[in-house]
Order: sequence, then structure tokens, then C-alpha cells
Amino acid sequence: MPSAVNVGLLVPSNFVGRTPDRREFVDFFRAAEVLGFHSLWAVERVIHERAAAFHPFSFLAWAAGATSRIKLGTAVVLATLRHPLLIAKAAGTLDYLSGGRFVLGVSVGGRPEEFEALGIPIRQRARRLEETMALLRQMWSGPQVSFQGRYFSFQGPSLAPRPARPDAIPILVGGTAEPVLKRAATLGDGWIAGSGAMPEYVKEGWLKVQHWATEAGRDPGKLDLGKLLYVAVDDTVAKARRRLAPYVQGYYGEQYDVDGRCAFGPPEACAQKLLPFVAAGVKTFILGLSWPSVRELERLQRDVVPLLR
Repeated sequence: MPSAVNVGLLVPSNFVGRTPDRREFVDFFRAAEVLGFHSLWAVERVIHERAAAFHPFSFLAWAAGATSRIKLGTAVVLATLRHPLLIAKAAGTLDYLSGGRFVLGVSVGGRPEEFEALGIPIRQRARRLEETMALLRQMWSGPQVSFQGRYFSFQGPSLAPRPARPDAIPILVGGTAEPVLKRAATLGDGWIAGSGAMPEYVKEGWLKVQHWATEAGRDPGKLDLGKLLYVAVDDTVAKARRRLAPYVQGYYGEQYDVDGRCAFGPPEACAQKLLPFVAAGVKTFILGLSWPSVRELERLQRDVVPLLR
């Protein structure tokens, strides 16, 4: 069990109905930093039939300009839908402008309509992601790049601006399938377990990640384990569920198991849902709220976070 779990926030950015005022987001960004949250994360959805979704790099650049210390990450970018040079440029710019605060979370994606709209065969997604991660490493590690893959090839100088950190930008791999775990162990800097992953699966998956990392000659102790989970803190379970369920099911669909996969209610009820993930090895929570509410941030930090430590 980690000695101290990090608590980050998935910034609400997929809305069914009214979208918050821009000032609400700025207040949310700044309050998260002042209150001591570890990180702010943005999700990506290119096409969604019900919910609006902000562009993650633009959204986090806005958050970077409103803050100075809090880490910033994508959970996750659909890396298979972009050319890796464009990802390298966007991520490098964001890391440079934020002073080295950016973490790149990536996934293969899975919605056929997004691949069809962008003209990318979905059957290529696994190999595309692996080549993308390898090319990104080269782009951020030296002045010259020489890469030849099945889908991507590049010979030439690395792109400016370079990341602010000498060890480049961490890459976390998001998802729940076993190939995701293997990529996280051998190619990435950690795993982001999706919102549907339950504690036992996270525990078993994390053991596999550590095993495969060791087999690959990597130090598993340096890998991060993140967990995406939606939360709502309120005086009663019923009130919290009424706020959270429409947001989560508006994004994932009516079939999404809000009761089984989310944490909502009074602080103790929320902590009871989160603590099994801490025991499973989670190092960084990415907690999704239904609205950029500073009041809920304050309550989460004051009443829930201490129960996780």
C-alpha cells in the first residue's frame, strides 16, 4: 500500500446540457492548486452524440496559465487518432509553458465512429500506439530522430520547444485490457486504470505490470498507478447520486453502473469506495466531479482526502 496516495482531479469537461461559465473553470483550477490537490487532468472525446468535450491540450494550457505548481495531465489522449509529431509538438509546448508540469496519458481509443470520421482503420490502433510512444521517446531524447515503423517514419531534427524536464514527459497508458498493461510495463511510465476497473482487477493488473516491467529490465518502483473514478460528496447518498448519475451516464450511457463504479454520498461513504483501490496499490487518484464546484473541492479535500491517508 502506498504510504501517501496522490489525489488529482479529472476536470469536468463533458457536459450534457449547460456548459459552465469560463470563470467557473478558472476558479476551479486555482482552488485545486491552493487546496493542495496533486494534479488536474483532462479527457478527450473527438465525437460524442450527447456530451460536449473540450480539446485536452488547449484546455490544459488554459489551466497552466491560471496556476503555477499543480501537475497537469491527459486521462487520456486518443493517441492513435493523431500523428505522433503533432502529439510531440503539443505535449512539448504544454510542458515547456507549464514549467515541466505535464504528464501525457494515452490510449488506443475504442469508438469506431471516431476512427471512421478521421479515416484511420481501427484495426491498426494497437500498433499505431506502440509506434507513437517509441517515436515520442526519440523526439524528446535527442537533437536528431531516426525512426522507421509500419505506420510512421521520420528522419530529422527533434521538434522545438523541447520539454522543460531533462527526463522528458512521463507517458501513462490508460485502459483495462491486458495489452494495455503490457504497454504500460514495457513502453510507458505507468498505468491509468479506467473508471470501470474494480479493486481486485486493479490489484491483479498492477502485479502483472510490475512483473512485466521487471522482465523488461525496468524498475517497477518508478512506475505510477493511476485510477480514474467519479465522485460526489454530499450530506446523503441520494443527493450525491442525483448530481452524479446524469453526468456519468450522459457520457458513458445509461448502462453505466453508477452504484458499483462511483463513490458518492457523505465523506465516509466516499472513502469506503476509494480505500480498496489504495490497498490495491493505486498511487494517484484521478477523481472526476460532475461540475467545477469550488465548494465540492473544499469538502473533498477537507473531509475525504484525510480518510485516505
